[in-house]
Amino acid sequence: MGLAECAGRQSANALPATKGKQMNAYGMELTADFRDCNPDMFNRESIKLYFKCVCKRIGVRRGPLHFWDYGGDVEARDKAPPHLAGVSAVQFIHTSNITIHTLDKLSEVYLSLFACEEFNSSDVVAITTAHFGGRCYVQPTSERGAHT
Repeated sequence: MGLAECAGRQSANALPATKGKQMNAYGMELTADFRDCNPDMFNRESIKLYFKCVCKRIGVRRGPLHFWDYGGDVEARDKAPPHLAGVSAVQFIHTSNITIHTLDKLSEVYLSLFACEEFNSSDVVAITTAHFGGRCYVQPTSERGAHT
């Protein structure tokens, strides 16, 4: 899947983008769990493309990207227990971050996205399922640092 296709894809029931909308909080956080994903997509190149797609769609500037994936030690990754074998990455975005954990043996993806501006969580879920396959099972979204 190319960047243009991924970044342009929306869910059928997606709301309009809300970039720049003022919140009564410091930011918005999405945590989502995906199952039955394609573990062939659990690699640095694929995850880097995924972050580009998400950042473009929600309108945030990307910062440094950091990976943890056994440093290429295939034997260590193969010997790791199912809940640890995979790739983890943190994509810093302007003032916030996106964290992803992929689990090869379980075909699962765990996503956390915290941004200071409101974003459409349905779009992020749609991009994630389009990129990694699978289905989203848990998708809570919350405001962080809410002020009344």
